[in-house]
Amino acid sequence: MGLEFVKSNKGADHLVHHGYRFLLDSQNRNENKKHWKCVEYKISKCRGRVTTQGDDVIRFNNDHNHTPSQAKINAKRAVEEIKQLAKSSLEPPQQIASTVIPSTSPAGQAQLPRISAMVRIIQRTRQLSNSPLPIPKGVNELVLPDVFKVTQWGDEFLIADDGQDSSRMIMFGTKENLVHL
Repeated sequence: MGLEFVKSNKGADHLVHHGYRFLLDSQNRNENKKHWKCVEYKISKCRGRVTTQGDDVIRFNNDHNHTPSQAKINAKRAVEEIKQLAKSSLEPPQQIASTVIPSTSPAGQAQLPRISAMVRIIQRTRQLSNSPLPIPKGVNELVLPDVFKVTQWGDEFLIADDGQDSSRMIMFGTKENLVHL
């Protein structure tokens, strides 16, 4: 039986076993054994533990002081999928999120970060993987990174942005240059 993993927020593997998540506590490389502790260890002093050898669970201490949360695991998987799509797709962040969210269970959806946080996750993932910015299909899909909203001297450069619909108007310039109009 193979082991099941999800990624933590920082990219580490978390073992999933019986609806609980475990993080790597220690390992014995000679015997190929890994000791895992519950992710709730620091928060609620949970004593749940798992020992694996290769791809098998050889010991499971089910001494948890909380209930298993399949919803949190589903949310972690959805965020992983969002990050993978962010790396491989040029679609706008909102479209990536709207592709993944419907395939997540309702309980998992309740555990997902807010849309604004998911957009930042997508932007950060693309920035770390050096993916190019997506090419918008229209002015309403245009997302302006903060670096384009100010000049190199820190002056405000985005004068007006009146929304996200198809008649969107964006005006660039500095207040100093407006005087010359």
